[in-house]
Amino acid sequence: MRRNIGVVFLLLLAACAISCSRSRKESLRKRMTTEEFMLRFVDIEPWSTLSEQDIAEKGADFDKLGKAFARMAPVDARDVLEQIVSASSQSAMDRISNAYLLNRYYFAVPESVPIRDVELFGGWWGVPTNNEKLELLWPLKRGLRGVVQLKFSFQGFSGPPYDAVGEFDFFKSKYPPRDVNSNPDVVVDPSD
Repeated sequence: MRRNIGVVFLLLLAACAISCSRSRKESLRKRMTTEEFMLRFVDIEPWSTLSEQDIAEKGADFDKLGKAFARMAPVDARDVLEQIVSASSQSAMDRISNAYLLNRYYFAVPESVPIRDVELFGGWWGVPTNNEKLELLWPLKRGLRGVVQLKFSFQGFSGPPYDAVGEFDFFKSKYPPRDVNSNPDVVVDPSD
């Protein structure tokens, strides 16, 4: 009887190891090329054009795109941002506003940080602050179970053009990439 239990236990352990290995390989296969990502990127509406109601209805599309971006290697993610910046009109907030979101999806930035520790890369309106802290994750928000989701609409922008690549490099020097494979914190459609 004990031998049978031991054999069953070993079989279950082997099955679990195979399943975990398969899951890891499948999650790595889901990593997109920069070209594939850019094709998806151009299909999504600019964040700067969405109302609060649009955010409620289409926020999950941004969350999916953010998770796909967060799966990219840092060099590829930076390349995507360079492509977005070079293809965007610097006088308009068209697609460049989506780059602002991508930086927050890619890095595990805290919800708020002391203002003295923040370097600004654009004049985004509506970023919540108090006398001592700035909500760096805004317009994303952590919900239940730590899920990161787009929650707030674009409020405006002023000043020099947004430096998406500079902000990426700054975040990279301070925060680790978000680990969406072993600890998913962005809600996505399982078929994605």
